[in-house]
Amino acid sequence: MKLSFFISKLHIGSCYSFKRLYSTIPISVHKKFLPRDSPGTILWRSALSGMETYFAKQNIEYPTGYLPIFLERCRNARTDQEITYYELKKRALKSLISSRNEITSDIYYSDREYLRRPLHQKNYTSYLIHLQRIIADSFFAYARFRDILENTNVELQRQLTNIRNPGELYPAARSQKRHIIMHVGPTNSGKTYHALQRLKQSEKGIYAGPLRLLAHEVFNRLNADGIKCNLITGEEIRKPHVIPQVVSCTVEMCRSETSFDVAVVDEIQMIADPDRGFAWTECLLGLNAKEIHLCGEESAVNLVKAISESTGDDFTVHHYNRLNPLKVANRSLRGKLKLREGDCLVAFSRKDIFALKKKVEEKMGKRTAVIYGSLPPEVRNQQASLFNSDSHEEKILLASDAIGMGLNLTVKRIIFHTLKKFSGKEIIDIPASQVKQIAGRAGRHQASDSEQSPGVVTTLYKEDYEALKFAMKVPIKNLTRACIKPPDYVFQKFCTLFPSDVPVRMILERYSKLFKVHGLYSPSNFDVNFFTLDLLETVRDLTVEDKISLLGIPIGRQLPNAPEFVQVLGKHIATGRRMQVYDHPYLPLDIIDKGVPNTNEELVDLEKFHKMIVVYLWVSLRYPNIILPEAALVLKKLTEGLLAKGLVNIQQA
Repeated sequence: MKLSFFISKLHIGSCYSFKRLYSTIPISVHKKFLPRDSPGTILWRSALSGMETYFAKQNIEYPTGYLPIFLERCRNARTDQEITYYELKKRALKSLISSRNEITSDIYYSDREYLRRPLHQKNYTSYLIHLQRIIADSFFAYARFRDILENTNVELQRQLTNIRNPGELYPAARSQKRHIIMHVGPTNSGKTYHALQRLKQSEKGIYAGPLRLLAHEVFNRLNADGIKCNLITGEEIRKPHVIPQVVSCTVEMCRSETSFDVAVVDEIQMIADPDRGFAWTECLLGLNAKEIHLCGEESAVNLVKAISESTGDDFTVHHYNRLNPLKVANRSLRGKLKLREGDCLVAFSRKDIFALKKKVEEKMGKRTAVIYGSLPPEVRNQQASLFNSDSHEEKILLASDAIGMGLNLTVKRIIFHTLKKFSGKEIIDIPASQVKQIAGRAGRHQASDSEQSPGVVTTLYKEDYEALKFAMKVPIKNLTRACIKPPDYVFQKFCTLFPSDVPVRMILERYSKLFKVHGLYSPSNFDVNFFTLDLLETVRDLTVEDKISLLGIPIGRQLPNAPEFVQVLGKHIATGRRMQVYDHPYLPLDIIDKGVPNTNEELVDLEKFHKMIVVYLWVSLRYPNIILPEAALVLKKLTEGLLAKGLVNIQQA
């Protein structure tokens, strides 16, 4: 029997007999609140359990399996996971606030504060009934949308999701015969230097790097050399020249619509990265340039050559050796912090870095420079300058794997504190390719040196030493697949196949399920966009085009009030109402009033505050007439200054 029949039957019939539904839940459930579980979560689970039991008793079966999928997602819902279903809880609580059926001030919703407050026994039944109604309504909408997605324009869906020849997505690039030139070699081999020399000679060129820090470095270097260069990153545009000779940008900001004489794309081995690799693939396939210089590791040569042949482009490869030797020390430091000027001690957690900072500074009586991933690129660059400078006393560097690319460091010796790190789920061994990349930072070539001293790499502890020697000898593993995702215009066409009320998140899930690529390519990780869409789906009047343009917003679940922060920006875009950064109600400006951080907690808060400003500026770059950037740029610079000073004060995480 068709789903629509069941939906109409349930809406008309006994689906909303919530007293009967409530009777299926054991009375003891609400008395067994676990200490580590909030009352709201317990009730949420109870409502789901009752709804599932009710449907089972009514012998309701759905061939497409909507109910089990929906219930499973609801069971796993948390404020930091499935925002869509978290919103259902918010709506249920808000409906209780506004209703008149003996709801007291003891039950209200204020972000996560409500979940910490006790729920009075007299309100339990009322809350559960409202929550069940919300779940049922949402389930029926979910089922309807799934039917639409699975049965609308099926043939067109297949055509738009089956990418047999990705090169044909970029007709401008296919209209000419390009020359792909690879510059490959280890760290400190001069490969990027040679590519940039050719870029300087071009009449119109572009540099695309993996990090804002690298784009800034090239921007500053070229302008210092008298080359007119502008800057474009995800958060910032600098146009000191009306007609630039070169544009320096991050790979995600590289566009295929403009034609160039010469293009340089750095760290081409990133083409296989599941999350960001699509941007490198798009550069390789879509850049409209006569010469495309690719810099990176040997592992990418065979893959790039095969792709170049498939697009009919010429291909050349230049191999480079290190400008000075790199060797593994004869032994580890055996646990003793016998450090000397020019050493870099590498740890893979923020806590370890600050613990080592305290020990080293107490032992040596000198300040250290600190570099790790959650620091803004500008602060990392400032710390690198302190370490490199002869006029400062920061002669020891404590760093994470953030030094692997994008910083020029005068490191003489790399010392690994450990060769393991937490992946977010478990403790893993550092991949050999990453060990080599970090180790290669030792002994950086300096043009002013008449004789280059070798770089040295070792470990702090004896138990890691053999693993280091093994990693340094592991042969190169060739890449076999380039990650790819559809260009925005293809996904926009896919969205137009469905009614406007179908959530874009569900459309993206459908696309990722059907998406097929062949041969030299593999699908990118679509999951990175789902969190953003969950935030934006609740914003009324935000267009599909707006949601797609905001997919790459650099916000993570760990940021305070992340859902509310993005939703406020979305509402302003939807309404066209202008705002400055100080108008944002979820930006904790009082953090700035505290001044230079003196504790680790204050430093962490300031780092998160900076990330929120970066998110604001990222959106501002795409909607500059609505999300105004002026005050945010000032606030960003002020925050970076406070972070740099705070690193001097903080000794232990």
